[in-house]
Amino acid sequence: MIIYVNGCSHSKHDDNLNNGSAGFYLSKYFNLKNFSTWNIFQWIQPTSFEKKLQEVCDEKDNFVLNVSNDGKSNDAIYFESVDNILRLIKKGCKPNLVTIQWSGPSRRLVMSIDMENHSKLDTLNETNMDMFITNCNPNDHSDLLPHLEPLGSIQTLFFIYSMQEFLKKHNINYTFHCYMELLDDIKNHYVFKMLDLSKFVTFNDGDYFYNGWLNKMKNIPTAIIDEFGHPSVLGKQYISHRILRKLQDLYNIEYEDYDKKFFNVI
Repeated sequence: MIIYVNGCSHSKHDDNLNNGSAGFYLSKYFNLKNFSTWNIFQWIQPTSFEKKLQEVCDEKDNFVLNVSNDGKSNDAIYFESVDNILRLIKKGCKPNLVTIQWSGPSRRLVMSIDMENHSKLDTLNETNMDMFITNCNPNDHSDLLPHLEPLGSIQTLFFIYSMQEFLKKHNINYTFHCYMELLDDIKNHYVFKMLDLSKFVTFNDGDYFYNGWLNKMKNIPTAIIDEFGHPSVLGKQYISHRILRKLQDLYNIEYEDYDKKFFNVI
């Protein structure tokens, strides 16, 4: 089995973090090798990223690839996922499952002339030294103007729909979940009616996907580690549990309930 995961810091982990993200727990559940690109910035380190991708594909059909990273915007998640999945298909490693955590609608991909961050990166042999591509949001690089509403939620809606159609075209099973909330008004948009709502993983059965996970997680102190709602070990385990339950419902993938396996209960 091959699983591809993308999202922001709420889904990120490094290669050595044994209490890592939902992607990590999926790798443990399905007994797959786990890979993460947490320390590679794909947009400005394409050479390093390609090497990592080749390392992953050497595992053939026995891995989880998690490319989630800090502050990632929904346009970056969409563009990267299309690019990465096409590369994996070309290398004979078409994913069996894609699970994407959509990020905050205010975030957007930008290119800055500020190069100070390059000193932190191993870019000696990279090809994109002439630009610094990053994501801006109300907390980081806000001078580069993050999205305002309703534009942020509307664009996210189109990215979700486009990702859905891309995965359907390539006959790839998938789940989505929105960690940050979108505007309720998107339910009145004509594109909303074209979404397959059965593919969304929510905090509780019956929740609306556009209400997100963040506020629900913040109501449970043991589920988060900070004021920004980043999930704790228990929170990550619960997200994994909900994804596995969804996989069971959608694709008949056998799953024993998490409190009888290796997950803890929030």
